[in-house]
Amino acid sequence: MNESDLIGAWYCPGFSSDPYWRIFVNHRRWLRQEVVIANFEDPNKNEVLRYWARLSATENDKLWDLIEKIEFQNFQRKYSNQTLYTTGRESFRIAVRLGTYPKEVEVNDPQWAAAENVDVQKFLTLWTSLFSFAPHGHVPIEQGRPRPWWRFW
Repeated sequence: MNESDLIGAWYCPGFSSDPYWRIFVNHRRWLRQEVVIANFEDPNKNEVLRYWARLSATENDKLWDLIEKIEFQNFQRKYSNQTLYTTGRESFRIAVRLGTYPKEVEVNDPQWAAAENVDVQKFLTLWTSLFSFAPHGHVPIEQGRPRPWWRFW
């Protein structure tokens, strides 16, 4: 998150510390999404696609109302499955700037953790709401990739 971002969300797939995608919403209601296309042969050559969208005032208000309704500021810093220890599972992370510093919450193995904790269920409600605004879900992945030099002729 940079200085102008008020909300950030990260999705990390299992067996990886690198995010698959990130979403940021800034103070002017601009949402940017960065999608990482992993190159497993050479991680230094991962592609990053960037998409932009503008939230309407109503959408922005609904998002902030939801953050207040679920009492995001009272969540723990980290949630995980307490019954079954799992490795290599996906994790979700959301950060919300409620004052000077962002409050960050991470959920490992969210589907299992939600079965055990009401706060995780609320977290997933916010996650689903944020993801519904993500332009990547509405844009074919090929559109964001740069064209090879031989396709310009």
